[in-house]
Amino acid sequence: MKRFGMILALSLFILLLLFTTTALAEENFIIFKPAEDSTSEKILPISGQTEPDSVVVIYLNGEKKEVISVGASGIFATQLELEEGINKIVFKVTFPSGVTKTFSKKVLLINEEQMSANILQLIKAILILK
Repeated sequence: MKRFGMILALSLFILLLLFTTTALAEENFIIFKPAEDSTSEKILPISGQTEPDSVVVIYLNGEKKEVISVGASGIFATQLELEEGINKIVFKVTFPSGVTKTFSKKVLLINEEQMSANILQLIKAILILK
C-alpha cells in the first residue's frame, strides 16, 4: 500500500511539473521592436521572440497584416507601414499547445515637418502674447 501511495504521489508531482512548465511556456512572448512608443519612420520594423513552432498573426489598426510561422529559434521579424497618428499593433499568438493569447502595443507616427510647423506657430503665439 505504501508503494502505491508513493507511485501516486510521484505521478501527481510529474503531472504538476509538466503543467507548470507548459503554462510558463505559453506566456513566453517578447517584443524587441518597436521598443519606443513613437517614431517618425513610416516603415516600422517589428521583431520579437516566442515559443518555437508558434504562429504569430499581426494586426495593424484592426486589419490583418501578417501571419508568421515561427521556427525553432522562436524569433520572428517583419515590417509594417504605419498610418499618421496612433497605430495599434495587435499580436495574436497561437502556441504549440493550442493556447492563443493576444498582446498589443500602440505606436505614434509623428510627422516631423508638421510637428515643426506646429511648434513654430506655438512659439509665435507665445511671443505675441508677451
